[in-house]
Amino acid sequence: MPRAVVALRLPLPPTENHLYATFKGRRIKSKAAREYEVLVGRAVLAAGLAGVKFGGPVELSIRLYLSRDRDVTGNKALQDSLATAFGFDDKVIVRLVVDKQIDRARPRAEVQLRELGLADLLALGVKPC
Repeated sequence: MPRAVVALRLPLPPTENHLYATFKGRRIKSKAAREYEVLVGRAVLAAGLAGVKFGGPVELSIRLYLSRDRDVTGNKALQDSLATAFGFDDKVIVRLVVDKQIDRARPRAEVQLRELGLADLLALGVKPC
């Protein structure tokens, strides 16, 4: 059975500072985070990828095209939205690759999700569960 691999071009996710709000003393997903999750789900549907399932460990590669230089360590909204859209728990992401470039005219996130096999895990030095 072939391993799942998908690629998507998405708008940039909300920054970490805009992911949560406090409501009646509780931390909840912000409106921006909820809207981004819906947007990613629609992009997956539009790309015809709704039936793709990941049955094992996943590598997530993210290339951010930014309008200005900034920190790129926080990608929780993107990871959560992809996990929700494809129906997996984001803890199965065992490898995360993030790089950035400046593109003032077209800021975006280009992502690739790749299901990893045993040989991939061993090559990465990841202990299979």
